[in-house]
Amino acid sequence: MSRYRTEGGRPLGPATIYTIGSVTDTELTRTFDTYRSAVASRYLAVGSSDIPHRIGGGPYWVSPKLDGELWYLCRLEDETLLAAPNGRVISGGLDILKSAESLPKGTVLAGELHVTPPSGIPRTVFVSSTSRDMQTQRAAIRGVVEELGMMYVGMEDFVPDEVTPAEYIRDKVDECDLYIGIIGMRYGHVEPGSGMSMTEIEYHQAVAGNKPLRIFVMSDEATVSDEHRETDPESLAKLAAFKERVLASHTCRMFTDDDDLTAKVRQALSTPSGRRGRVGDVGLALTGAMAAGPLGFAAFDVVMGGEVNAISAYADRLAFLREHVPADGPVRLVTTEPVESLGQVSEAYDTIVAQGGAEGIVVRASDGRTFKVKPTTEVDAVIVAYTERKNESGATEIRSILVAVAHPDGGWIPFTSVSNLGDSAARVALYERLIAIQKPSAYRHAGDSIMYRFVEPTIVVEVRVSDLQAEDSRGQHIRQARLNYEPDAGWRAVAQIDSVASLGPVLQRIRDDKLPTLLDAGWRQLEPYLSVPDPDAGRSAAPSEIVRRQVWVKRSGEKTDVRKLLVWKTNKEATGKYPAYVVHWTDYSSTRKSPLNREVRLAPTEDEATRLADAMVAENVKKGWEEVV
Repeated sequence: MSRYRTEGGRPLGPATIYTIGSVTDTELTRTFDTYRSAVASRYLAVGSSDIPHRIGGGPYWVSPKLDGELWYLCRLEDETLLAAPNGRVISGGLDILKSAESLPKGTVLAGELHVTPPSGIPRTVFVSSTSRDMQTQRAAIRGVVEELGMMYVGMEDFVPDEVTPAEYIRDKVDECDLYIGIIGMRYGHVEPGSGMSMTEIEYHQAVAGNKPLRIFVMSDEATVSDEHRETDPESLAKLAAFKERVLASHTCRMFTDDDDLTAKVRQALSTPSGRRGRVGDVGLALTGAMAAGPLGFAAFDVVMGGEVNAISAYADRLAFLREHVPADGPVRLVTTEPVESLGQVSEAYDTIVAQGGAEGIVVRASDGRTFKVKPTTEVDAVIVAYTERKNESGATEIRSILVAVAHPDGGWIPFTSVSNLGDSAARVALYERLIAIQKPSAYRHAGDSIMYRFVEPTIVVEVRVSDLQAEDSRGQHIRQARLNYEPDAGWRAVAQIDSVASLGPVLQRIRDDKLPTLLDAGWRQLEPYLSVPDPDAGRSAAPSEIVRRQVWVKRSGEKTDVRKLLVWKTNKEATGKYPAYVVHWTDYSSTRKSPLNREVRLAPTEDEATRLADAMVAENVKKGWEEVV
């Protein structure tokens, strides 16, 4: 008996990839779900500053966090395959599967399906800086770039275009292989719509596009003429904030003079600029775009393996992995090192993330908990709704806010609620601002059984999150509403789109210096975290079809009770948003306190749907019920 449906497969090099929901083996599916549930119950995302306070249960095992997709490598009795939590399957001649033939039969490993992107010397280099104070430095850097055989891209060569300057430079950044940022003592020309300098816009575009970054910051000890120093108080404040963000987010190199800068740029450009693989690269590779890089499987846990399973002590699971999984190759063991103290955990974070450029680290504690430690992410978003409460003195204050980002197609995407808002005084002050801009909404949103009140989207806030995730615990894409706002009519939902969910959101500050626009609080901030859509999900699906319908009645005097079974085939399982079959049971009795009861069960195959339907009939249709034909 096949463990997965083979209809709708398509080539993936020498292998075949099957659509979402293809796994039909209920035992295998139950194994995956049990593992995900067990992991989720003891899994915490924290920031690097939380290491001393929130991680306990030493000694520890530390691994680098790969930016890939969770898949299961299954070396079964009759075949070897890769399966995703959402039911996608890869089988055939993939190097990963050939390598896995050496695993003991009956082994299921959890790991990151990841991509090693092409690396090497960049072909095109975008150089970003302010203009009139950096002309000498830019000319020197251009000489280095061209001497090394690369193409220099910068403002000196920009030509007139119909689009706005901000749009033009974004396109230019997107076209390049590497971004060089030079931050001196001036903030530069400010784009009126965003309030940001062109230099800062270029930086944000490079980050959003996941470009390799080489950033150089002028030392405070550098000798700079007065004409090349910022004097406007507002621009000085923006320059300080920009520097602070860049220095906190990236490993930057300081320079003191032109020669120092030129030497450091030459060194940076002479080093391969390959970036780490991103989850979006996996999605591209699975579409057949192998230019994204070769696929690999990095095993980090045992789901099943002889006498070892997901609830065994991690030391035993790691011993199994080290015995059976090589350190290198298409299937490899994630590098895992034991450490004794939290100080050593912090040192490992600095080495692997701050210096090595990894996405984060995974810390497994002896008490069974697992901690994902990543640099925190800041998102500028707009408050669209709030809940309120009374504080100890009886004053009304904000309990939580719902924040959204502007979407390029129009409207707003709420992506997280935030309840960590600061002290009571800050909550009261925020309430006074929000109550004055309350607006009607046809869209309803609740948290902890409390309905949110919607407001005019005018207040921009900076929210820090521990992580942004594009999939839920079952591997399904996170979906959020896209909302439209009209000043008179208020809010309404117009669509559902793939989005992200956040972990550990904290309000950092209100950004009155920013506008509720696509540029200041836009979707581009979330795009790097989104999964590439499954190409099979866009296939047109046939309408749902009813495969079984039965109705029973029981009459007693003037009372009539009804029970109904409905089974339908969705024909939309390939989208990843619907099951293959739905079994729907309705029980109506007019004399009950709750007259109408429903039960809905989902099934991956027609056989399973039939089994569920027969069980419902056997349990609920007894003596006295008459089937209506």
